[in-house]
Amino acid sequence: MKEIVGNLDATGLKMALVVSRFNSFFTEQLVKGAADCFVRHGGKEENLTLVRVPGANELPQVAQRLAAAGQVDAVIALGAVIQGATPHADLINGTLPSVAFMVPSGPSEHPPSSVISGQRFVKALIQALMQSDYWEKSAFSWAYDDWGGWYDHVPPPQVDDDGYGFRVPALLVSAYAKRGYVDNTVLDYTSYLKFIEDNWDIEPLAERDAQANSIINAFDFSQPPRPAEFLPFERLTQEAKAEPDRRVIYILYGAMIIASGGLFALTMVVGSRRAQRSAGVREELL
Repeated sequence: MKEIVGNLDATGLKMALVVSRFNSFFTEQLVKGAADCFVRHGGKEENLTLVRVPGANELPQVAQRLAAAGQVDAVIALGAVIQGATPHADLINGTLPSVAFMVPSGPSEHPPSSVISGQRFVKALIQALMQSDYWEKSAFSWAYDDWGGWYDHVPPPQVDDDGYGFRVPALLVSAYAKRGYVDNTVLDYTSYLKFIEDNWDIEPLAERDAQANSIINAFDFSQPPRPAEFLPFERLTQEAKAEPDRRVIYILYGAMIIASGGLFALTMVVGSRRAQRSAGVREELL
């Protein structure tokens, strides 16, 4: 058996740890062990960079970017994959069914949960789909279960005794989705069922989905499938513009206040003197 032992000297080296948030019970212990090993072999904590990603599926992409940046000497990816424990396990295993519905029980954008956690969860699923062999023959859509507000200027259509409620957003991600397109078709949650029924030529489940409009109008199957486009988890913001020096404004405000106060005091003094003179004239007349 051949054994290769590297140089266990981290003196002066910079290292990056890319760790998965998923299964954090295990990955956090891996982080502690890796950091401790780095320090015990001569490395300094300030030379250690920790990058967190949603799951193990994002580890290779982030590690590759860190390595390409050339700012660290080594990149270590840490993740824990437990079969069946991840929402996109079917994507990784190649066992994705023709239709899959997902209702998250953990990450959510609904109060009091963190909005960021829900957004990261959805993006992790989309990115896993884009990296899989299913991308060119799939569609990913998600909708919200409530409006979150108190008013909608568009009255809901009265389609039955119950009618619709306030409008909620729905988004579509697919290699065949129309680019930059906003579909003004009246849709509801059964519109997904309508699309599935039309696509696989199956009977509707009830009267509602039989009469619903399909989401087919949001697709363009005449175009070739577009390649996946990956976006960073953090929104890129423009560089902050130079702010004007507000001290000048504050000084002017202060000067105006002082001047106003002085003018008011002067007016009071002049008024008092006039009153005194008027009183003296009345006394002479008497």
